[in-house]
Amino acid sequence: MFIDGEWRAALNARTFQVSNPATGEKLADVPDGGAGDAEYLDTKLAGFAI
Repeated sequence: MFIDGEWRAALNARTFQVSNPATGEKLADVPDGGAGDAEYLDTKLAGFAI
């Protein structure tokens, strides 16, 4: 996940595979973020006016 200008793994360290739906070819393993990651993001966004 790209949060606050840096790439970071999910807090739970889990990933999931993303595949091309047309070919089934594996494209990447990406972080499987959870509630803890969302809370972390909320704290980072708290200072921004939306």
